[in-house]
Amino acid sequence: MNRLLFLLLTGIIIISCNDQNKPEPPAATPPPAAQAGEIKYPAMTAEDMQVLVNQTTSIDFIFYHQNFSMNLDNRSGIMNALRQIGEAPAPIRPECKATGRVIYQGDGEILKEADFYLEPPCFYFIFIENDKPVKANMMTQEGVAFFHKLISGVSTQPKQ
Repeated sequence: MNRLLFLLLTGIIIISCNDQNKPEPPAATPPPAAQAGEIKYPAMTAEDMQVLVNQTTSIDFIFYHQNFSMNLDNRSGIMNALRQIGEAPAPIRPECKATGRVIYQGDGEILKEADFYLEPPCFYFIFIENDKPVKANMMTQEGVAFFHKLISGVSTQPKQ
């Protein structure tokens, strides 16, 4: 019994020593290209986001260089789309062009509008009020994946 206990304790000590010698993974850093832009506009506030969460009843996506648009009017789709907006302010790069416009509506009234950018390294939303940019948020990885999947799915559809 003592021998078994000794072997068990020795094994635990060896395993814990090995874990301490493992190098720690590097801290996540934003890609260098994302840092090259200029923060020109603040990010949307938590209060702005809460208004969208509480009041959005439909979202329209209009693509500038594609021959389609999309509308979401179910609650789960709307909530997924709102998760595409990151919390961080977006570093704006003047060489990037908008991919399209997203319009957040509440009972037929426009709550917010934003141009969205999907051109590497630009993955962000610039929110527009009175035809002027006022806020800019990074797009989440979930948002980037959503848009890429959507665009690739449409471009592989057979033309009628």
